[in-house]
Formats: sequence, C-alpha cells, structure tokens
Amino acid sequence: MRQLLAMTAVITLVAGCSATPAKQAAAPTPPASTTASTAALTDANSATGKVDGVTVRASMPDGAAPSGEKLSVAASSTEIPAAKAQVDGVKTVRVRLGDSGAQPTKPITLTFDLSGKPELAAKFSDTVIPVVESVSEDGDAADLVRATWDPAGRTVTATTTHLSDFRLGAIDLGKVADGFAAAYRYIRGDSTSSCRASSEVKIKDTTYTLTATTPGPVAGCLTNAGGAVAVDFTNATQQFYAVTSTPKGAWTSTVRPDLSNLAARLASALGNAKISDLLTGRGTGRLTFGPGTTRATINLRADPAALQAATIITGLEMLTGMRAVGGVVKAAPAILDSGTDLSTVSTCLGQALDFADAKPGQKVTPDEFRRAMSTSSGCASAAIEAGAKNSIVKQAYSTLGTVFAITGDLPSQLAATVTGAIGEVVGDNSLDFALTSSAPSTSVKPSAEGPTTIDRVQVDTWAYDKVGPDTYTIPRGGPATVYFQWKAFSGSAETRGDCESTITVTGGGTTKTKITSNCGSYNPGTYFELRNRGTYTATITIVQKGGGTTTATKTVTLQ
Repeated sequence: MRQLLAMTAVITLVAGCSATPAKQAAAPTPPASTTASTAALTDANSATGKVDGVTVRASMPDGAAPSGEKLSVAASSTEIPAAKAQVDGVKTVRVRLGDSGAQPTKPITLTFDLSGKPELAAKFSDTVIPVVESVSEDGDAADLVRATWDPAGRTVTATTTHLSDFRLGAIDLGKVADGFAAAYRYIRGDSTSSCRASSEVKIKDTTYTLTATTPGPVAGCLTNAGGAVAVDFTNATQQFYAVTSTPKGAWTSTVRPDLSNLAARLASALGNAKISDLLTGRGTGRLTFGPGTTRATINLRADPAALQAATIITGLEMLTGMRAVGGVVKAAPAILDSGTDLSTVSTCLGQALDFADAKPGQKVTPDEFRRAMSTSSGCASAAIEAGAKNSIVKQAYSTLGTVFAITGDLPSQLAATVTGAIGEVVGDNSLDFALTSSAPSTSVKPSAEGPTTIDRVQVDTWAYDKVGPDTYTIPRGGPATVYFQWKAFSGSAETRGDCESTITVTGGGTTKTKITSNCGSYNPGTYFELRNRGTYTATITIVQKGGGTTTATKTVTLQ
C-alpha cells in the first residue's frame, strides 16, 4: 500500500502540474506576424515554419500518419511558463497532423534551426542544454523532451510521439544543481529548545532523565502523563522520523504539518500511508511509556520521504514550467486504471531515491547520486512500457523520466554541489535518546550471600573478521556489527532471576545504549553497529529485583 501511494502521489503530482499551466488563446491558430509564419509544406512527410526567428521543421517516417494527414507547423499563442533554470527560449510553435489533430503512429522529429537566432545558439555549452516542453491545446497533457544540440549545424533536434504545442528552452544545469542543493538544505533544521540535550521530570519519588546521544534537530522534553513518564518531541526539520523504543511506548502525533503545502503533502504520501505513525516535518508528537518504566532507549529514524519529495518537486520546478494551482494536487483516477504495475515501479523509485538510508557520516558520492537519478528515469520508462495507456498518464511518466535523466547527467562538479547538501541532511538521519531514572533506596535488599545474588559477570564479544582477542576489522563500506554476550553468576550457578540489564558502548566518537529485561544476553547477544576505528568500552549494569546492582565492563578494538 505504501508503494502504491508513493507512485500515485508522484504521478498525480506530474499529471496535476501538467494539467494547469497553459493559457490558451481563443483561436486555435494565431495569424502570422513578423516573428511567426504559417507552415509551408516541403514534401509529403514534413513541414517547415518560422517562429520567433527560428526555422522549425517537423518530419515523420512513412506510415506515421494514420490516414495520410499532412504535417503543419505554425506559431501558437499558448504560453508555457519558463522553468526556474531556463536562461533563454523561443516562442511556442504548434505542430499538427491534419485538421482534426490526429496523433502519429511513429515518432516525429522536430528540428529547430537557430541560424537566425545566434544569441540563443551562443548559450548552449556543456552546462547549458536544450530541452523541449510541450502542452496540449486543452492543457490536459504535457511533456518534457530531452533535445540534442549540434553546434556545427546550429540545430536542436528532439523526437516526440505526441504532437502538441512546443517550446524550445535553454536550461542552465548549474542552476539545477543549486536548486537541488537549496532544497535539501531547506529540509535541515536545528532545535533551539531547552530540552535539546537533556530533560528531567520528577514523578512521585522518581526522577527521570532523558539524554540525547548527540544533541541535534529534534528535542525531547519529559513530562508527567497521568503518573506515567512521557516524552514530547519537537521536530525542527522537514524530515519525517519513524519513532521506535525499547520497551515499546505509545506514539501519538500532537501537531501535524500543513498539508496544503505541496511538498508536505507529497512527503506524507511517500513516507507512510498513516502519517500519525511518524514524527512529521516541523511536527510534534508524544511517546508515552507504561507504568513502572524506569529505563528506555528511543530511536528516531529518518524516513526518505522528505528527500524524495524534494527531489521530485525541485526537478519539476527547475526543468519545466509546470505549476500546481494553489499548492493542492487533485487525484487523477485514470492513473489507477492505467494497467501499469504501480507497486513494482514505485518500489524501484523509492530504492533509487533512498539517500536517507545512508549512515551518519557516510557521504553520498556524485556517481551514487547520478546512478540514483538514472535508475529513477528507468523506473518511469518501465511504467510506460508496463502498459500506461492513458495519454495523460504516459506523458506524466515521460516528464518525470526526463527530469531524472537530465539530473542524472549532471557534470561531476555540479553533482558534487548536490551531494554535499545531501550529506548534511543524512548526518541527522538517526537520532538516539536514553531514558534513565533514580529513586530513593528501598528497605528491601538482597542478602549478602545466596543463590540469587550476582557476584560475577562473564562478558564475551563476537563479530566477523576477527584478528585477535576482542579485536575485529571493519568490513569494506562498514559498519562492523559487534555482539556483546554476557552471563550473570552467583557462585558457580548462572543467575536467571528478575533483572534489567543496561549496556552502554562508548568510543569512536559515539555513545549507544540498549536495555534488556534479563540478567544476561547470550546467543546471539546484544549487537551494536560500530563504524569508526578505535577502542570501544561496553559498560553493563545489571539491576536485580530488590535493588542489587552489579556492573561489568568489556573493551573492543576495531581496526
């Protein structure tokens, strides 16, 4: 269901954007002027017209016209808003088959001769590329077509299977890269809350403390929720975080984002079918623990939704003139009836754009970014080939595919601008909090001796690539998954009574804590993913029912 909603949102976005921007003239074909001449047929399978100083030629192979209709090329009064990254362009040209607007059965080639437009021809380079945008006369269908620039012949060539109104534009890839970088940085944020690093609350005779492993963009403030301890989280970013805890707490969203915003609306659909299960972008939520909870670990894991939304929306804005009216996109029922395998395509898209799955400190390389964009383009092509028969849906997928394909071809220096911004975001993709408590000592104490009193803890470690006692090699690409195994003993007998064990691993620039409801943790043990080389110290604290506490330590070296 999540994947279905994800791709539905994507296609709806494109189709919705495509359906609205064009401003149509009252007459289907405007009169000729000094900058536009009506079509002049050159042979049975081609037509030529001059628009805005540019000679435009449309040509088709034999058999492309369904009933022998002739091609025509003329000026159009349709206005296609300029994309944000466009630096120049020409006026719109109308290409038609016959008087009824028939569509070809084979691809049509459009050639724009810029010999009479030297100022536009001079703009094309390695970082300024041509694109051709189209929109139907009724505005219901739109597309973006990649074009080819021939500097020797001063011509731009594009191929299309859907005749429409077309506009040639020059897109600055530097502006595209800057747009993506700005979009990713906008997702970031940093909390200014007084609870950013730690928080404390006293409930009856127990004092609870919540500590952030690395203070960052989400603050957690402890509160008394009817005698139970709860954490009120406030998200200062546009990221969407999945909240998990040990032991499990009850999660409720208290403030949701404004979903009239297109980015938030798309991110919520891409992220999860149930937005209430997430700490949403710029949102708040409460995690409430059950009675008697004294210790807990909490993890906030970024969902890739915000990055996906930023990628899709920014690509459309930077590379096309498409806009959504009022920021709200309406559903297009034809999408679900297109026969396309939406689940497969959306899974592919989600995997390609899942930069948020990178571990903290892990950089996304330009090659990885470009591969992700190229893979996403392939997802869109697969959707068309899978059987999207509705023309609006087909062109929506085609537009999305072209956006990703162009972005996937960003030169290395421009892709590095984008990946640098992505690296700033994924550094905050996993946030950890530890809940501890203290209470006055009770009169119940374990006996000094006896079969249930822990007097010894045996601690072992295990991981792949062992090179010595408690010494392991971090695998290529990391991290090393290190298991800590411990048993508690009273004399020679293993103690298995009522206990709660807390293990904290410190080293390599990080501190991580986990809690288990046992005196020991064995087969396989309790694991931690450790990425950096260095020495780590694990401190295990075992609290027995009745107040007895035993501590043990173990040192691990990662090379």
